[in-house]
Amino acid sequence: MQASAIQQRLSAFQQWKDRVAVAVRDLGDWLDAHRQTTAETRKLLAATEDEVQRERCRIGIVGPPSPDTTDLFNALLHCDNDFPLLPEAMGGAPCPTEFLWDGARGTAYLRLLSAQSRDDDPGRWEERSLDDLTPAALAAALA
Repeated sequence: MQASAIQQRLSAFQQWKDRVAVAVRDLGDWLDAHRQTTAETRKLLAATEDEVQRERCRIGIVGPPSPDTTDLFNALLHCDNDFPLLPEAMGGAPCPTEFLWDGARGTAYLRLLSAQSRDDDPGRWEERSLDDLTPAALAAALA
């Protein structure tokens, strides 16, 4: 199965982070080889590598569900499929929604805090995979 455009972009972001972390390690190795490191330098390089790996791609769109927020979201994260990521007919996601990439699982997914979830358990987010996403499946997930 071929990854969706959003999965490819989020995977590329993870690969970039991995390359930066390798470059930081290589710099540390080079400094060690040339006897240019100190305990403070090693500590800073380790902190830099950790920070790079913790970095996440975040895009915040704040506003009421409306065609404008839907259009903005689709323009930012438009898939190469025959349909936009958020269906225009919905007029926007009716609940707090996060689109996430999990490098450990190698997949993209939605986290939703639907009205029903908020009523039953205010801290409970629902997760939905973006694999094999169709407009109907996304509309049902966001309903």
